[in-house]
Amino acid sequence: MTIWKVDGVVGEPEIVLVRWRILELEGGDRHLVGAREDNFTGRVSTAITTFDPSRMMATTRSGRTYQLRGAPGYNADAQYVWEQWCLGNGVRKSSDVTTAVYAEPKSIG
Repeated sequence: MTIWKVDGVVGEPEIVLVRWRILELEGGDRHLVGAREDNFTGRVSTAITTFDPSRMMATTRSGRTYQLRGAPGYNADAQYVWEQWCLGNGVRKSSDVTTAVYAEPKSIG
């Protein structure tokens, strides 16, 4: 599989993700990992700055907004992108915090 550079937030301010998860790094940053709804390619966000589970919406450090569709889930392409992102950024360990964060009664941020 190929990993390619994505459009900047100005060119693509909002992305819709399906089969999404929230993965947390040892330092506490949390990232969305999922498949784009429009073409089902894997996507990894920059660190989440705000998450509103009632609106199924997150904003990330880049300023991009992610609309989450459907229940959390796994996507093989997204997992591959996450693994490549971790390798490129020296991440050795992460944990899936989707259930805990999604169930939180209040927003992150």
